[in-house]
Amino acid sequence: MVLYHGCVSSRELPASIYHGTLYSKMVHVDSRAIAAKLRCQPSGTFTLIIPGHGDHRRGGILARSIASIRAQWHEPCFSCHVFVYEKELHVAQSIESACAVHRATGYWTDFMKLAGPQTSDHVALMMDDIDATKVDTVALVRARQKHDFDVVTPAVSPDWRWPVMTALDTCAIRRVDYIDMLLPVFRRSAFRCWQRAIDTSVNRLGWGYDVTLQHVCGASLGVMDSQRIIHTNSWAQGSRVSYDTAEAKRQLHAWLHRVLPADHLGLKFDEQHPAASELVRLAHKRAVCLEPLSPSANRTGPGRARGTGGRGRGRRRGTRALAHEAVAVIRNMMFIHIPKTGGMSMQALLSRPQSLWQQTARDDRGRFVLDLRALGPRWLSKWHLPPDVYLRLTNKSVDAMMAQHSSKFCIVRDPAERYQSELKWQRTPLPHAKAAANGWAWAKNQRELYGFRLSPEELANTLSLGRFRQTWTEEIIHMQPQHWFVWDEEGRAQCDCVIAFEKLSAFKSHGLGHRNRSPQPSTLLSTPMPSVMRPLVQPDYLLWNRAKSAPHLCYEPPHWQDFVVRFGAIASRVGNQRGINPS
Repeated sequence: MVLYHGCVSSRELPASIYHGTLYSKMVHVDSRAIAAKLRCQPSGTFTLIIPGHGDHRRGGILARSIASIRAQWHEPCFSCHVFVYEKELHVAQSIESACAVHRATGYWTDFMKLAGPQTSDHVALMMDDIDATKVDTVALVRARQKHDFDVVTPAVSPDWRWPVMTALDTCAIRRVDYIDMLLPVFRRSAFRCWQRAIDTSVNRLGWGYDVTLQHVCGASLGVMDSQRIIHTNSWAQGSRVSYDTAEAKRQLHAWLHRVLPADHLGLKFDEQHPAASELVRLAHKRAVCLEPLSPSANRTGPGRARGTGGRGRGRRRGTRALAHEAVAVIRNMMFIHIPKTGGMSMQALLSRPQSLWQQTARDDRGRFVLDLRALGPRWLSKWHLPPDVYLRLTNKSVDAMMAQHSSKFCIVRDPAERYQSELKWQRTPLPHAKAAANGWAWAKNQRELYGFRLSPEELANTLSLGRFRQTWTEEIIHMQPQHWFVWDEEGRAQCDCVIAFEKLSAFKSHGLGHRNRSPQPSTLLSTPMPSVMRPLVQPDYLLWNRAKSAPHLCYEPPHWQDFVVRFGAIASRVGNQRGINPS
């Protein structure tokens, strides 16, 4: 997990350099950047930092890359800093004229501290052997702003050792959990956070700061596949590593152990368990395409082919036609109950074999058999578990009472509305008579009864562990993402018929009412979804959007990877309009 691979000197960086002319010069440069802001809208100001240049063989490609990026920005809007490891190293005249060149000894981590607080709107780092002559940094900035990324980077072509960074031909931009620091473009606040997080007393050699960027700074990350860099590795032949790689690994593990929770994502971070690499590989599997590379990627053939998730060319069917389709759902399909999507209302229309809730809470004569007084706060509504999780925990299939190979249906909802409905339900006062009868008189509402106490940050961290690494509580059950019910952890569909919440009117003629209503003050309706929760619900938004726009009652989801590549861009645009940023 080498963040920068340049040749470095093992000599110490003098502490006095922080108080000398070099730091003053950089502060002066940044003050000019502040004055330029008013002349640099709408794109803003851009600072490029090369945090380590130590091999003369890289000078040519570095000079060309800097010249290309500089040409994309107006003169007062661009600034550049090149840190040179050796005082004697020759630096090309074109670099000297375009950038402030700082000669000092130390490691790149020392130079990042030396760079001081940046005031530009956008701050980019670039390794000195990256060919960025084909990269449009203005387009990178616009993509970062459009998708509200904190950091965005071009993809690597033709390939890279970490697949998450390798350019895809099917996607224009992806949301990811990891980026390699080859040419990242930061939002100013994200850069400052990452810069502050660098701790040279623990990890001076600098391996792994890329791995922990998202966790330490809560940063949303993107890889732009339509913008590509080449890692020339021009110094590889005959070069030598001028630092101790064993020590770099030791510092890497010490850093990861310090900043990541124990068993983060189920992985162990120590010298016996080199999970840093596994964490990066996991990021490739969790990547989500937000925009197909070609508009034709959004098109599907005529009709409604199973597994494609396509809308076809037909119009959306009317309520009467959807009501006719609802008959088959009510009679033949097993119900997967996602919390706060109208599930309790749907339960009333279903037979006992179709409803895991009825099988758990009522006997075969329909009598309520749950001892609520005995359960109390230890309540765990297992009918709200994803099918694969239910199978793992109980060793039983959710459709065990149904005919063999029966289909399953579920309801999905706008993630923002579902979040607000959940808050309303949590704060709904408990009926006094029911609470007294069951020994719950001490609790004012559902939140107190079940001990809901996680902050949005704690909840996001817990859910990021994945479904099979949870200590399931009622709070986790109610706040889990909707897409966990639709796809299993391998990406296979486990809900065959996904129905948008807006289409429940199709069931009204069959007796659908509204149960479990939670009246609350209207102020809760404006409660925004916390930013740390947005990456978790982005797949939910894609799913709900496709189910809502499907011409039939049922949307039949394809495999997860096919789904996100094909439909990511549409859901992203609609999500921005609705106030839920997918990133």
